Amino acid sequence: MKLVQTTAEGYERIVHIAGPGSCIGMEGVVHERYQQTAQTLTESDLCMIPVDAALKIADSQPVLYLALLKRWQQQFAMAERWMVELGQGSMRQKLARLLLLLDDVGQTNGEIRLLNNQDSASILGSTVETVSRCVA
Repeated sequence: MKLVQTTAEGYERIVHIAGPGSCIGMEGVVHERYQQTAQTLTESDLCMIPVDAALKIADSQPVLYLALLKRWQQQFAMAERWMVELGQGSMRQKLARLLLLLDDVGQTNGEIRLLNNQDSASILGSTVETVSRCVA
C-alpha cells in the first residue's frame, strides 16, 4: 500500500509504503480525518477494525490493544527512517536507499518489486525524468 498525502495546492506525495503485516490508519482512533489516502500497489488482503471496536478492545483486551499500539509505533519508526534515509544525498544514493527500504518493507528477501518512476519520484521529491535517468 502506498500512503499519499495531498497538499493544499493539490500536490501529491507518497509519504509511506506499507508492506505485509503493517498497521495503518490507527490515527483514526485520535483524529476524525486521515492525513493520507491509502492506495494498493498489489493485490492486498486487509483486516479492518472499526474505531469503536478498537476502543472497546482497549478496555476489554489490553494485551491485544497494546500489540496494535506497538505496530503503530513500528510505523512511526519506519516513517522516521524513511525521512532520514531518503532526505539526504544524491538522487542516485536516495534511489539506492529506497530500493533497500522497499526490500525491508516488502519482506522480499532481495527480490524487490520496483515502483514505477512516477511513484519513486513522488517518494523522493524529484521528477520522473530524474528518477528515470538514475534507474537507467
